[in-house]
Amino acid sequence: DPITGAKAWTEDEMISILPSASHSEADFFEIKSTLTNYINQINNNTNTVHEYTDKYMISTTKDEYENVTKKIDMVISNNSSLSSSIRKIINSERPKILKTESSVTSLQVIEFNNTVTNFQSALNEFQQALNNFDSQVSEKQMRQIRFLRGSIDESEM
Repeated sequence: DPITGAKAWTEDEMISILPSASHSEADFFEIKSTLTNYINQINNNTNTVHEYTDKYMISTTKDEYENVTKKIDMVISNNSSLSSSIRKIINSERPKILKTESSVTSLQVIEFNNTVTNFQSALNEFQQALNNFDSQVSEKQMRQIRFLRGSIDESEM
């Protein structure tokens, strides 16, 4: 997805059958820690979208709506940047791990694959939060339109 950076990972992007070489365990776990921190930031962005969705729903003025929308745009931009950084790290580290590890059961391969899976999950949850925000915005706008047309009264707003 161009907005959230969500991408369907193929089986090739997850490590499966690997030859042997040398990738420092300390380097690997430092990189894994960096990726985990970025993934946690994506999860924080998801929580922020939920908070802004709630704020939008109780907003009553155009300025409040615009403020929430601007903040959501900033979160989306931040998330896109994080996603891009994570992808660059994953794509640069995958070949190193491929050269280093000789078994799909090695700790580095398992941890790498788990990290990629966690990244996918975080992006999916972020996308769901954005979809929910969009849905709530549309729903509220439709209620406002119906109110203006006189199809519903103020108590239903």
